[in-house]
Amino acid sequence: MPIKSYFLSFSLKPVAKEHPETSALQDRQTYVHTPPHASRAIAWRQSATCAQSMVLYSRSKLSMAYMTMLLPVLAACTTSANESGPNTGGFDERWGDMYTVGDIGPGGGTVFYISPTTFTSTGSDCGSNCRHLEVAPAPTNGDVARTWASGENSETAVPGDATATAVGSGMPNTNAIVAQTGNRAESSAAVYAHEYEHGGKTDWHLPSGDELLELYLVHDQIGGLGEGIYWSSSETVGIYAWLRIFNNGLVYGVYKSEESLVRPVRAF
Repeated sequence: MPIKSYFLSFSLKPVAKEHPETSALQDRQTYVHTPPHASRAIAWRQSATCAQSMVLYSRSKLSMAYMTMLLPVLAACTTSANESGPNTGGFDERWGDMYTVGDIGPGGGTVFYISPTTFTSTGSDCGSNCRHLEVAPAPTNGDVARTWASGENSETAVPGDATATAVGSGMPNTNAIVAQTGNRAESSAAVYAHEYEHGGKTDWHLPSGDELLELYLVHDQIGGLGEGIYWSSSETVGIYAWLRIFNNGLVYGVYKSEESLVRPVRAF
């Protein structure tokens, strides 16, 4: 799916004349481009299984920051293998958690993220006691494509603010986009995700930038996702929003009037 409009990426320079909002876009790109902060490193070291760590480390597309961060996990795997054996899934004694990445979640989706601590997803059923994210099953006829916002809303910022990128912010972002008058499921990625229902659950949303990153990191492992271009619910500034290309992991801020793929997720 070609991206026809002006965009920015972490590895490419602008391909059109400099936009007045360029510096703001570049400032917001640092949340993925810079090395993860300490708490994120601790989370990975505590929650990644040996198998997951080996798979991620072996993928050259990962940044040096992630590769460096996974080394302590791999070291722990090799030194403690004789004591506890490999993590084969099921009940995880470290967390008292019945879910591992790749399991079927309570909404019938696939678990792709497990947090070492609870996080808040305002508007989700789990509220301030969320621990996991699951992604909706692959549609029979493939993922639908939508613009980020409907009609003239592609030319204006979301009034309720949908710029957050952290895990847990996907639902608030989605609700803010839904609340913007004029956005419709047939032409807005967030509204489509918001109206999605599966497994008896109705609290699905369009993933935030970091939620989409977590999905990308394990998409080869869990399956069910192509190598296409997926929208996040995170707006950059005004007429742009973040998306991620799953065949190479690059993140772009593109016009909200562009069409990209949609895959709902939910917190629990």
